[in-house]
Amino acid sequence: MNTLFSLSPVFAPQRIPLQKAELLFWPAFYPPEVGDHLLEELRSQPEWRTQHIRMFGRLLEEPRLTAHCGSAPYAYSGIALPPQPCPAVVARLQADAEAATGLAFNTALLNRYLTGSHYMGWHRDAEPSLGPSPAVASFSFGGERLFKLKPRDKANSEQSLSLLLPHGSLLLMAPGIQEHYLHALPKTAKAVAERINVTFRRVVG
Repeated sequence: MNTLFSLSPVFAPQRIPLQKAELLFWPAFYPPEVGDHLLEELRSQPEWRTQHIRMFGRLLEEPRLTAHCGSAPYAYSGIALPPQPCPAVVARLQADAEAATGLAFNTALLNRYLTGSHYMGWHRDAEPSLGPSPAVASFSFGGERLFKLKPRDKANSEQSLSLLLPHGSLLLMAPGIQEHYLHALPKTAKAVAERINVTFRRVVG
């Protein structure tokens, strides 16, 4: 299998260097017609649900729909997701993400943003089960949304960035990102189409 830093030219990404880490970005990983087909398959999955997370002592609805699958359990924000088989469309995405990055994943979290009022606040993927330096691969389908990233150390604010995620794109947050940065998908008042985001991680313990 390829390593992260010896990718096949077919899958060569744009590299976005940051202090202590980097993002790898494939803005057109899938052509539009393939992206359209994958989006429709993802929409048809029956497991979409609204989860509840505990914040500031209150139980709140997540501002998006989610689904989960994979060979390993995954937990975040007090939500425990047991292992369960992935549908064929997610298995294909996982295989493509692994071929492109040279990494192995065992859990998939799917996020569905129906409107611009659905969002993801500032956070980092720092669950102990992911190990000390996790990588996260993320496919985007549907409406373009803005991905934002900022350093945890406010003294390094020049390392903040905003990146528009096109339909059919793949973004890899390489090791180091979760230790040193926060990321978000903010709300927008603009009219945006539905977006489905499929993220892959490796649970190690």
